[in-house]
Amino acid sequence: MINQYKHLIHSTRHFENLNIQAGSDYRYQDILSLESFELANKEISSWDSYESTPLHSLSDLASDSGVSLIAYKDESHRFSLKSFKALGGAYAVANLLLKKLKEQGIEAKSSDLIAGT
Repeated sequence: MINQYKHLIHSTRHFENLNIQAGSDYRYQDILSLESFELANKEISSWDSYESTPLHSLSDLASDSGVSLIAYKDESHRFSLKSFKALGGAYAVANLLLKKLKEQGIEAKSSDLIAGT
């Protein structure tokens, strides 16, 4: 399989982002902070059937590309969704539902949502 993509190795180019502002204030700290990541990780990893995603080393491709490592994140067995992106969406919807319930005076957890209680 790697050989069918070998032609792409020498055609890959790098483009520098000339608009980057090094040292600028990060505007999205409230939603993309380390604390938010840790909360999301703790929640999502507590879900039934959650498993870490295996990484597969593509050592031949890395060697041919002149880099030390290329790893492939295999999402083909992620729940029945076959995608990690769906986890973030489910997490966001759960948080939105929990927020709306709290506004109505109902304290709930994601496990309550999953159980339908």
